[in-house]
Amino acid sequence: MKAPYLNIEKSEATFSQIQQAFYEYWGDQPYERGKGYKQFKRWEYRNEPHCFPDGKVQSAIRYLDAYEAAKAESQQYKQTTVAANWIPLGISSWQLGYSGYNPGNGRVNFVAQHPTNPDIIYIASPSGGIWKTEDGGNTWTTTYDNMTRLGTSCIAIHPLYPDTIFVGTGDKDSWDTQAFGIQKSTDGGLTWQNGGLNFGLNYNNINKILFNPLNPDVMFASTPERIYRSKNGGTNWSLVYNGNNNDIRCMFYKPNDTTTIYCGGAMFLKSTDGGLTFTEDTLLPHDTCRLEIGVSAADNNFVYVLASKDDNTFGGLYRSTNSGSTFTLMSTAPNILGYSVDSSAYTDDAGQAWYDLAIAVSPLDANTVFTGGINIWKSTNGGSDWTPITNWYVDGAYQYAHADIHYLGFYGDRFYCGSDGGVFVSYDYGTTWTDLSAGLEITQFYAFANSKLDNQMIVAGAQDNGSNKLQNGTWTHVFGADGFDALTHPTDEYTFYCSYQSGGILRTYDGGDNFDYINTTGQEGSWLTPVAMNPVNPSVIWMGLEDMWVSMDEGDNWINTTNGMLLGDRIDEIAIAPGNPLYVYFSNSDSLYISKNHGAAWTAVQPVAGFYIVGIAVSDEDEEKLWLSLSASGGDRVMVSYDAGATWTSITGTLSGVGLNCIVEDPNSPDGLYVGTETGIFYRDTTMSAWEPFDSNLPKVIVNELEIVPDVQRIRAATYGRGIWESHMYTWNAIEEDGKFDCSIYPNPASKLVTIDIQNDTKADLLRIFNAGGSLIRTLKIDSSLLTVDVSGLPTGNYYFRIEKSGEVLGTQKVTVISEK
Repeated sequence: MKAPYLNIEKSEATFSQIQQAFYEYWGDQPYERGKGYKQFKRWEYRNEPHCFPDGKVQSAIRYLDAYEAAKAESQQYKQTTVAANWIPLGISSWQLGYSGYNPGNGRVNFVAQHPTNPDIIYIASPSGGIWKTEDGGNTWTTTYDNMTRLGTSCIAIHPLYPDTIFVGTGDKDSWDTQAFGIQKSTDGGLTWQNGGLNFGLNYNNINKILFNPLNPDVMFASTPERIYRSKNGGTNWSLVYNGNNNDIRCMFYKPNDTTTIYCGGAMFLKSTDGGLTFTEDTLLPHDTCRLEIGVSAADNNFVYVLASKDDNTFGGLYRSTNSGSTFTLMSTAPNILGYSVDSSAYTDDAGQAWYDLAIAVSPLDANTVFTGGINIWKSTNGGSDWTPITNWYVDGAYQYAHADIHYLGFYGDRFYCGSDGGVFVSYDYGTTWTDLSAGLEITQFYAFANSKLDNQMIVAGAQDNGSNKLQNGTWTHVFGADGFDALTHPTDEYTFYCSYQSGGILRTYDGGDNFDYINTTGQEGSWLTPVAMNPVNPSVIWMGLEDMWVSMDEGDNWINTTNGMLLGDRIDEIAIAPGNPLYVYFSNSDSLYISKNHGAAWTAVQPVAGFYIVGIAVSDEDEEKLWLSLSASGGDRVMVSYDAGATWTSITGTLSGVGLNCIVEDPNSPDGLYVGTETGIFYRDTTMSAWEPFDSNLPKVIVNELEIVPDVQRIRAATYGRGIWESHMYTWNAIEEDGKFDCSIYPNPASKLVTIDIQNDTKADLLRIFNAGGSLIRTLKIDSSLLTVDVSGLPTGNYYFRIEKSGEVLGTQKVTVISEK
């Protein structure tokens, strides 16, 4: 790859060096769709907060180790609680909204079909794991949720024992997740184990795994720079090719010939000795970003090479009719890697071949070739002429297949496509396409908002799959592009806001049928541009761009409140005090800005120098009390201030090495906090001495945002690769002591009397009652196994009944009081 920023997965450069290389490469050209700009920006967004002190990109294995260590340490202090019970909310399936145009479930990197049962299909997703169907795509399941990391690049099924499956980890096309070598299953994907080739957890993706079809003990695996060979079914591996900057993403045997292997990366490789050695081709052009290879059983001497230029645009389709000894350039036009499928616009110069590039050749006719870039194209004369057969835009002139094609492949008469929206299949060699993605819960969500009126309604933004609304149990794709932050109106469910990358803020008044673009400031925002709504006056909207802007009229007009204070930097997070919206907070990198007068003046503080602020939560009860989640390597990661940022106290505890992404307060608890991490969720409040994992049934997935649904006591999580999830809130049960302690508190909720029934003789001697803010409001002696408490004088709210014995806490339970006054 010629563009230096594209060597991320094997680079020893720091984050800032990679970043600088990209911006030097990009120059001052404006953003253009289909050039690869947004793919880099999402890598930048994901990794900038998670760097080592030396600037290197953080290794996910450290985050995982820290997460597991924090979970283990929490067991020393753990209260017996009602465990989290996370359930998925989707996207599982969707319907198309009036303004939607590129709906989908999530990206699919690879598709593999069982060699004898075509109804058994596996897909690999970049941050959602491996999924399997046994009924041809009608239903999907996964058993991959507890793996070290959920990123997968490729799949190889043993040709003789198809219950044996090898998976290449990582994300070969966009580095959304790091890799941890090869994983193996011997029971059709029910369980997984190490597959013999492991480099630790890094960006050394396993791009392709290849079985010798006649002797499956011989296997090959390619990484960004190397090819490895195994002669004992993957138990041991040896290096057979080391090519700097080659990024080998495809490998194929010559059909019916196990001595000849073709490989493609930045150059074409060939082996004629069964993969013992590989030779680099000197005939094809070397100013390429990436090559993909296609072969056909219809004529095993044919080899096609789809080449892209070093600017990621279409470089040419080359064909060999003598097994790669020589090549003929068949075409360089039209631009089959671009967005356009309109013959009048075939000259568009788009292309992002480093991200999406695929080719397949018909098994019946070696002159029929299919290519994938943004759309799928077909040639029936060996690549001389081309016709588009799919369109990335729904209701376009051709069959719909979601943009950005990562995989094309034939299995008999079934032709599969893996794209940013899911998996598609054609049963008639590309004439018509069927979306098989329903049931694949692999959406990469960034952010979401719960409705204040309908606790079952969500508006959420997803990578590649736009903005989506969940209502009445159905997901509707309401707008395209990449979806990000969202807002819902507290009194009008038809009014909400959604957004797309770098500051595209949209407003709808009709439930998502039509949208107005409201960022009229002339400034751009961060990849995920933060927006916030005044909790008292929903007409007041805040938007963080290169400055902090406020609108008093739902986004029709904007006022700049910082006027260049950030010197061109962009705002990352915004939070408004729920009880006093004059208090507004925003962050940029490691700096926090505070206004106590609705943006009339700002004060900047640096809570922990060098530690990126990734989350802000402001107390419901005190506008000057706030918490921050920070992302860096070690040290203080969760901070609290009681004086609007003037001073700070660390409440990090066991989370010092954990990769944090977000933080939210439970307003009905004693300073209860949930933090979303690179691997799961933790909870802590003032009654606890340590953070506790709150991740039962949740996959080991990146958690980008957490939100509370207070009226039904639910918490929701936006994950990057496994959709939206929901659980009940953290709640307490009585702690068992040697398995004998038991009590019940009833009724709950209550308005007059609460009875505490201690089932066994524990000699509990004290009851303390705390309010939701953590303040002690009543202490009562316990002198029998049955205690009645009068709560009729308490205001409506949640209270915490703590039972003690000689100063030792036996149990705490939340009781909801409903006042009749």
